Amino acid sequence: MTATAPAPAAQITPAAAPGGTPAWDITTTRPRAQAITAAVPAATARRAGPRHWTARIPAPVLAVTATAADSATLVLTLDDAPAVGPVTLTFHPWTAADVLPLLLPELPATGRLTIRDIRIYTLMGRAVRYLIPAFTAA
Repeated sequence: MTATAPAPAAQITPAAAPGGTPAWDITTTRPRAQAITAAVPAATARRAGPRHWTARIPAPVLAVTATAADSATLVLTLDDAPAVGPVTLTFHPWTAADVLPLLLPELPATGRLTIRDIRIYTLMGRAVRYLIPAFTAA
């Protein structure tokens, strides 16, 4: 029998808020989304499933502290809501080089989590939008 690692307490992903502006969605398995809405201005929370909550932060830039990183994930804490605990940013489908600076400073590192809004137009004139997260050390 093999032991599996516990699921992360919270997962952060870039999203588009109503109106198309970049925002952040934090999915958590506990009502810690309510703590985010209490600590971060303009954040909202909604129940996304039987045990899942989603908090939306309508800001393209977040002040964060990176506490751990590997080739597939970055573990952060939100500077505005440190009581929420660790939040995991998964790089997929992007590479670590797309999300992290070339030289990651010694961890823990304070910095900014931003969203690069990339639009590519096909030959047929259709716009394809990519929201790519990026961590920049302070």
